[in-house]
Amino acid sequence: MQQLDNQSFIMEGETHVHWPDITHPADAQAFQSLGLKKLLYIGPWFHLEPTIHAEFRNIKEFIYVDTQPLGENETKPYDTNSYKTNFVEDLMTKCACFGYELISDYMIDPEHVNTVLNRSQRTKWRVDYPHINPHMFKFENKYTKQILKYYISTNFLYTMNKELRTDMCEADGLILSGYFPHKTLLHYFPQPKTIIGFTETVYPVGELSHYLEEDNIIPSLINDTNTDTPYWANNYFLLSIHTNHMVKCENITEMGDLSVHEIDRRYGYEV
Repeated sequence: MQQLDNQSFIMEGETHVHWPDITHPADAQAFQSLGLKKLLYIGPWFHLEPTIHAEFRNIKEFIYVDTQPLGENETKPYDTNSYKTNFVEDLMTKCACFGYELISDYMIDPEHVNTVLNRSQRTKWRVDYPHINPHMFKFENKYTKQILKYYISTNFLYTMNKELRTDMCEADGLILSGYFPHKTLLHYFPQPKTIIGFTETVYPVGELSHYLEEDNIIPSLINDTNTDTPYWANNYFLLSIHTNHMVKCENITEMGDLSVHEIDRRYGYEV
């Protein structure tokens, strides 16, 4: 059979027309052409599925930063009910299911417990809250050799070290799914990053702009698209959390519109 050139595989029409049922070859090619190597994900909570996504096969490292099991309460007295007792055990189990093997770990800040807990709460903290201090677990996938660095009990607003700062700055892509990081994250954007969003997330743009919160990164991303030379993000892609198919977007607003489009189709809402 005569070999066809790449252009022969490009379907006619806009690439989003067939999404979320398929990934248009032009969009897949556009994503791979970026040569992304490190993806950052703030607030993942066990969402490991992106690490085995077919479109992410060439990613070398995934940087996950999670406030769990500590939670987001950084003020005294610490609400002990917010501590997720089984978080680390469940994380290890899911990582193993996805082929990730633990290769190293270390405690980032062994004194953080003294900041979070009062004296009475600290009496049995090693038993009751063993992973309340910021900690990093490093995994390697035994099948793909990709690296997953999972920072736990780590709120980057209050906890930072040289390795975490380097990981956040070096990441050339940012995953958004279900949660939008604080705008301080933009301090770790020395160059524009590629934004990779997942559906089933309410992007506060367009008709949903009343959900907009000024302290997260979304307002900056919206304003960024109105400039001739975007400073924070240079590419946008949306992935269906249901079909795993990807579509290239012009900006954060189109990501929001297409996410709503999938919800309308999936649940039969009127457009």
